[in-house]
Amino acid sequence: MGSENQRAIVIGSSIAGLLTARVLSDRFASVTVIDTDKLPEKPENRRGVPQSAQPHVLFTKGYRILEELFPGIGDELSAAGALSIDWTREFHHFEKAGWNQNADVSSTIVSYTCSRPLIEWAIRRRMSSRIQFLEQHRVTGLLSESKHVNGVRMHSLAGDGLDELTADLVVDASGRRSQAPKWLESLGLTPPPETVVNPYLGYATCRYREPEGFTGDWKVMLISQQPPDATRLGYLAKIEGGEWIATLGGYGHDFPPTDEDGFLEFARSLPDPRFYEAIKHAERVSPIYAHRATNNRLRHYEKIQVPQGFVALGDAVCA
Repeated sequence: MGSENQRAIVIGSSIAGLLTARVLSDRFASVTVIDTDKLPEKPENRRGVPQSAQPHVLFTKGYRILEELFPGIGDELSAAGALSIDWTREFHHFEKAGWNQNADVSSTIVSYTCSRPLIEWAIRRRMSSRIQFLEQHRVTGLLSESKHVNGVRMHSLAGDGLDELTADLVVDASGRRSQAPKWLESLGLTPPPETVVNPYLGYATCRYREPEGFTGDWKVMLISQQPPDATRLGYLAKIEGGEWIATLGGYGHDFPPTDEDGFLEFARSLPDPRFYEAIKHAERVSPIYAHRATNNRLRHYEKIQVPQGFVALGDAVCA
């Protein structure tokens, strides 16, 4: 695995794909990350990540792993506007028993709160010269020889580019829309069986500008659903640029509206008024984005004979 003549391919430049490429760059002479998007130069939502506009939480363990792989990335996130958060003091969580008890002193359970595009952008900036990005290409199948995967077939979305690329290892990090089961089946191999659980969860998200003079002592607020009867939730987090990301969700087809009045009324219906009170006079600075594709899918790769030279991970396996 350490030969300087080897290449690895990572399908998808998601956070899972980026971190996979970083780890593989220690063992392979080159790593090629293939993505359907033209990757933005700034922290921006992108089409290939349907949930870009939705909130993403960087927990403490994830942040520590990022620091191990990219020393100093926390300082870079902070310089770009991300806010440090001490989860024992600045995470306010409401559930059936009421609001959680917060610590009075600092802890080491810390990370950053920011948008997903900012995290992806910070990671991409830290990639080594061994990692190349092949943008605007869609992988359409796997190359194989004697049931050993040795590359990918591709289609250029820009009208030019490579048709095939060989490699010693192919990693599928293409997310919940992964086509790997079909690719394996086309090679005469058994695709993984799937387990799907659909809670019929839908959510809607927008950004607000923090009101001048706001004095709330939270950085992340969560009002949880209480099954089976209380199906609604609210998530509110301070992020870069003096903005808040606000998400409302509902299980069992109890979807939040995407118009402003309906969004606020849904927020008012939560079991505690703190979320609504925070946003009702704040200035909305983005559209309200809805997301409904929330079924849970587990592809049971552990139950099949996975060909050598191929690995699936992240949301391509379980999402």
